[in-house]
Amino acid sequence: MPKATAARSDSLYGVHPDVAMMEKWVAELKGKTGRSVEEWIALVKKEAPTDEKSRREWLKTKHKLGTNSAWWLAERAEGKGGDEDTMEVYFEGRRSACRGAVRRSEREAAADF
Repeated sequence: MPKATAARSDSLYGVHPDVAMMEKWVAELKGKTGRSVEEWIALVKKEAPTDEKSRREWLKTKHKLGTNSAWWLAERAEGKGGDEDTMEVYFEGRRSACRGAVRRSEREAAADF
């Protein structure tokens, strides 16, 4: 009798692990720290030193954030980055018509596994 294999649920065209990791970090930030990304950025702009390096140190020493979290928040408070945090940015503008086709392809690929 052939051995049954579990159906694979991951899409061949799924979200890159780095993107998924950032989405998870953003979603869990308020529960872990008491502040959302937006709240952290507002606080940094209001109370932190003005240069990015000093902001990172301020976040690490005063608020006990880790290096990566402090770096990311300090950059966002400076207006840097952010666009790479979601695949939806990829579908803005001239690529917006592709969104439905890509989503259908993901579902079809997942069904094949």
